Amino acid sequence: AAEAAQVSRIVTQLALCYPEIGFTLTSSGRKVVQCPPVASLRDRLFQLYGERNDLVEVRRDGGDVKIVGYVAALAEQGPTRGPQNVFVNRRIVKDRTIAHAIIEAYSVASIKERSPEVHLFIEMPHDALDVNVHPTKAEVRFRDQSYIHQVIRRTLGDAIGRGPAPEWTLEPSRPGDASPSTLPLPADFGATFPSRWSAEPFAPVAPLAPLAPLAPRAPLTPN
Repeated sequence: AAEAAQVSRIVTQLALCYPEIGFTLTSSGRKVVQCPPVASLRDRLFQLYGERNDLVEVRRDGGDVKIVGYVAALAEQGPTRGPQNVFVNRRIVKDRTIAHAIIEAYSVASIKERSPEVHLFIEMPHDALDVNVHPTKAEVRFRDQSYIHQVIRRTLGDAIGRGPAPEWTLEPSRPGDASPSTLPLPADFGATFPSRWSAEPFAPVAPLAPLAPLAPRAPLTPN
């Protein structure tokens, strides 16, 4: 099962990288991948993953580094999790500089800690990278890593910003939810105060008891 999953992953990556070529993968008599040749990456993505409204297009045509692809859009629950397929000059690679640029691009736009789905195709001059740093050619070393990091981070950030804004849903309160209320007065506070917005009239105030008459003072006598 593990070997079959690995083969399926590799064939899927090759199919993404070469949409103009048809791919068919059969396992135990069942067709796992069947992709006739198509004219664009978007058509190949549809063949492999179906209609994906949760992906936004990435494109950078100017300069010596060109980038095309599709990445996860923002959402209320965070960007869609999924595989991260990164190709450099049509070679699938795993690179820490690119991975860090992807994380930084999403960390600016979302607080959700997720592994976003990414399908990136990067083209650059062959003398701008070294492909002989790993026996399986799965890793590369860029001549200017800071520049590549900056280009990828900004390109993804622009694409995410152009994508649809996440939809926020306000849910109605459910039975049993605590309703807003005022805090009670301390228990030893022996008085209540009617509200001035209350429809009930104030209770009448009892009249004051009459004061007792003062006793007459004795007359003053001269010395």
